[in-house]
Amino acid sequence: MLKLQTREKQIFFIFGSLILFFLLQRGFLTPFLEKSKDVTQKLESQKRRLQKNLNTIKRNKHVTQQYNEIVDTFGQKGSDEKEMSAIIADVEAITKRMNLRFSEMKPQKVAEEEFFKVFSISLKLEGRIEQLTHFLYLLQNTPYFFRVDELRLDKKSQRNSLLNIHLVLSRVLIP
Repeated sequence: MLKLQTREKQIFFIFGSLILFFLLQRGFLTPFLEKSKDVTQKLESQKRRLQKNLNTIKRNKHVTQQYNEIVDTFGQKGSDEKEMSAIIADVEAITKRMNLRFSEMKPQKVAEEEFFKVFSISLKLEGRIEQLTHFLYLLQNTPYFFRVDELRLDKKSQRNSLLNIHLVLSRVLIP
C-alpha cells in the first residue's frame, strides 16, 4: 500500500469531510428542516383556526343573548287564543286611556309562517286625529310593537272634528 504524505492526508480528510457533510445535509438535515417547517405551518394554521373558532363561540354567546332578548319580547307566552285575548285587552286598555270609542273589534285568523305567527285585529274607532296619532304611537312602540296593516279615515260629520277610523293592526310573535 501507498503511504500518503501529511498534505495528502489532510486533503483526503477535508474532501471526505465535505462529502460526509454534503451527504448528512442532503440525507438528514434538509428533510428534517422541511418536516419541521411543515409541522410549524400546520401548527400556525391550527392556531388560526382555533382563534377563528373562539371568535365564533364568543359571537355565538352574543347572538344567543340577543336571540333570548328577542324571544322574551316577541315570544308567544301561551296558546293562540290566550295571545289574541291579551292583544285585545292591550288594545282596549289603550283605547280607554286615549278616550277613543270603539264600535267594533274583530280578531282575525292567525297567520302561521315558518318561524313566526301574525296575530291581527280589526278595529272601528271614533275620535280626533290627535287621539289617533297618539294611539298609533303607543301601539307601535314598546312594549306592544303593533304594525298598522290598514288605516282608513272618514270624517264623521262636517260640523265637528271627529273621525270614523277603520284600522287593522297586527303583531308578530315567535311560537
